[in-house]
Amino acid sequence: MSKKLHLDFETFSECDLKDAGVYRFAEHPSTEIMACSYAFDDGPVTLWAPYDNVPLEIRQQVQTLRPDVLLVYGTDCPQDIVSHIKSRGEIRAHNAQFERVVSNGVAGRKLGIPLIEIEQTVCTAAKMSANGLPRSLEMAAAALGTDLKDSGGRISMLQLAKPRKPTKADPSTRWTFENAPEKWVAMLVYNIDDTPAERGIDNAVPDLIASEQEIYHLDQRINSRGVAVDLKAVGDILAVVEEYKRWLASECECLTADYLGDGLKPTQREKISDWVRANGWPALADMQAETIKALCKREEVPECVKQVLRIYSTYNAKAVSKLQAILDAVCADGRLRGMFLFLGAGTGRWSSLIVQLQNLMRPLIDDPEFALECFASRSADFVRMMYPDTDLMKVAGSCIRAVLVAGAGKTFLFPDYVGVELRINAWFWNEETELAVYRAQDAGTGPDSYKLTYCDFFNEDINAIDWKSQEGKLKRQIGKVLCLAFGYEGGVSAGVTMVDTYGVDLNKLADALLPIMPEDARQHAEWMWVHHRKDGVTKEQSMALDGAKYLWRQKRPGIRQGWKDLKTAAGLACEFPNKTFFAGKIAFRVCEYNGRSWLHMRLPSGRDIKYYGPRWIEPKTIVRPKKLDNGYGGVTWVDEEVILPGEFRYFGVDSKTHQWLEMTSYGGQLDADADQGFASDLLRNGMRNAERLGFPIVATVHDELISEVAEERASVEEIERGMLDQPAYTKGLPLAVETKRQPFYWK
Repeated sequence: MSKKLHLDFETFSECDLKDAGVYRFAEHPSTEIMACSYAFDDGPVTLWAPYDNVPLEIRQQVQTLRPDVLLVYGTDCPQDIVSHIKSRGEIRAHNAQFERVVSNGVAGRKLGIPLIEIEQTVCTAAKMSANGLPRSLEMAAAALGTDLKDSGGRISMLQLAKPRKPTKADPSTRWTFENAPEKWVAMLVYNIDDTPAERGIDNAVPDLIASEQEIYHLDQRINSRGVAVDLKAVGDILAVVEEYKRWLASECECLTADYLGDGLKPTQREKISDWVRANGWPALADMQAETIKALCKREEVPECVKQVLRIYSTYNAKAVSKLQAILDAVCADGRLRGMFLFLGAGTGRWSSLIVQLQNLMRPLIDDPEFALECFASRSADFVRMMYPDTDLMKVAGSCIRAVLVAGAGKTFLFPDYVGVELRINAWFWNEETELAVYRAQDAGTGPDSYKLTYCDFFNEDINAIDWKSQEGKLKRQIGKVLCLAFGYEGGVSAGVTMVDTYGVDLNKLADALLPIMPEDARQHAEWMWVHHRKDGVTKEQSMALDGAKYLWRQKRPGIRQGWKDLKTAAGLACEFPNKTFFAGKIAFRVCEYNGRSWLHMRLPSGRDIKYYGPRWIEPKTIVRPKKLDNGYGGVTWVDEEVILPGEFRYFGVDSKTHQWLEMTSYGGQLDADADQGFASDLLRNGMRNAERLGFPIVATVHDELISEVAEERASVEEIERGMLDQPAYTKGLPLAVETKRQPFYWK
């Protein structure tokens, strides 16, 4: 069996890694490797400090603190590393992209490290995510109970990684062996501890399956290719934004000024919140974007308060910050690299780095090319004149996709699976009526599913609506919201999220839906309002969404039953390890590896989504107080006996607190995981096919890939055939692809 080289670097650079990303960081001339700890298989750890002048005192202290470690010094790369890399031996690292890219960049070339090929690398961070564990090395080791790092050297490592601020007493711009020997000792020991920690978690969990490791390597090629940036357009937009922000700041200062002094700047968050509370709205809870948005819709909020809150929100808009992020990270050749994190979600989907392409605002303009021409004027007044009904910041945010461009002589193809999650969910649970709608839509013999859903809910004739008009587009958007909100056992909360995401007015939706709501749906909504009231919504809003949820579920009994079956199968698998239990096309089994247990959710593709440390909590009866109206205008409390349903629990990283803790799941969440996981499998198949057919991929966003291809090779029909060429296990699943061909990215 060939050896595995476990490798970890500590680096210095004048370039900020967090802002620049690893590719720009690696090409910066100041970047260097300060320390490299490594080990082959389960052999001894070696520390290589690539300097010829490490003082004896530092060497002795490191050896005393870590007596079992082999120490190597000097600017020549150790021969065992050289030989291993040249023989194409396997290299394992946590976030292996960092070690590979830095080694292949300026820092590695300085030391004579041979070129590391993508196919040589295994990323233990990706392994952790695939096994339902934290990507963080420290958190994964703590969760697994493997070798922990001594975190005492972290501060020293961070200090040595960046330039030092000079002082009168010491004008040097770096921490050196002479002025900070204790920091160097701490950093070197910290680096030593990385390797056994990484090796410990690596040995504790199974490797990626072969097909997943293949996709990891494809992901690394995508990240290495990068996407070209229209740097002039970015500069134009930022110049106009800065001019507009100066105007906003002036307006804010005028509105908040009083006889005691100058007004407030939009950057003064706490002072603005105090001003709002003192000037007509003392009930302001916080300055979160959602809070401000909701307040600005309320009639009782004073207009001056709304104006200040709108200015604050606009000035601090996060969308345009992505433009500066592009400039900070773009490489010397004008391409943006390292934007995607493989297995960023445990279901198998990618997440984004740097520009966060997975989380861009929905464009509010139709013609980005015209918008970029307007920004080229570098006049905020001109842009505002051309877009009188859309705030300048939102116009700028809408253009972010369009500054990502194809190289000279090339164009983009970006095929996207149409409504794939809705289709998969219907297919999972054999909702034949809904599947027939998709098949007819794809064949051109039936209407769009969102249009049909709208007409079904509102009893309108689909042929009587002008779907190209603004009113028609809004009705289709409402249909989309009604399709997406309830598919994973969601109710009012999911509905509120969806109407906000897709720009639907919830009050108008309630006004339209409540008068025509069937009696059984109304009764359900009334009961939910009394017994399971949600904060932050009116009774009418709640009833509209709960009534819509009820109607959606009544028409999809297979999906509704599927949620129950998923929860039951997961619970049975926890109760009876090593036995398989099915829920439709999905299987569950609890398996052990090196004394640790996972619940495996087997998708139709054969890939597993894993949940660490699973267990089932049996249903139980409890007595709890219940508040009742006493009939005299007051309340009384009585004891109520209720049955708490059984729960499936597992350990995971909480999406809000980012802490590792025991979590609970339910049928709808398991359905969402399976649905999104299988959508990822379909995309992976499409990506393999696209690459095989000669369509190099440079990005992937949700259920879409972006290929940069020579103009003469840009065949929409060919790439769509590749995307739709799926394995036999997708039999019966209606799939459709929509592809755009443009020299810039646009959604």
